[in-house]
Amino acid sequence: MNYVLKKTMNFIRECIFKNKSNERLFTRVGEIKVECRVKFVDVKFPSVAASYNTNLRRVIVDLHMARNTSQLPEAKNELMSALYHELEHAAQEGNLGPQYTKQRTKPFSRPVETPTDFDTPKSSGYVPAGGWVKYYFSPWEIEAYVVEMAKLAKLQRKPLADVFNERANEFVNNGHISRRQADMLIKDWQAYAETRGFGKKRQSTSR
Repeated sequence: MNYVLKKTMNFIRECIFKNKSNERLFTRVGEIKVECRVKFVDVKFPSVAASYNTNLRRVIVDLHMARNTSQLPEAKNELMSALYHELEHAAQEGNLGPQYTKQRTKPFSRPVETPTDFDTPKSSGYVPAGGWVKYYFSPWEIEAYVVEMAKLAKLQRKPLADVFNERANEFVNNGHISRRQADMLIKDWQAYAETRGFGKKRQSTSR
């Protein structure tokens, strides 16, 4: 995985220096193909959209950023988060090979509480099938988000609990879930993180 991230970042630097946009890089992680597409646009912050195609066994990552090396550190964070999230979905299906799949220990299962929809904000724009609450609380997304945020916390040298709080607040501010549901979601993230041994060293400094 580190090899893929390094190769992708070198590819982005080359695109910047050679003024190439709409370029594609193809690489692999285990049995999974990874396609990274870079487009330079006039934006203040880089953004990434990623997806995992089960039938093609391919992770597709679209990066939009300014043609400016100052955005590379944040682009790296965005890319890493997206790659780990989507590759976790591949691992859930056993498509990364045993050396990756064995890391999952056991699938996430919710303790006692179940999120309810009665206080969910009404979202505008894109809404996934079944709604945002169902999406965020699905076991597969719980696992993928935890793996993604654990890697991000390590890269940014932040307590995992702080990254959990920041991401949950982002979901609330976007109108996807309520504050009550965000608190429940954090509990689910924490429960699964413990089964993977994430976030044991650093203590939270914010809420």
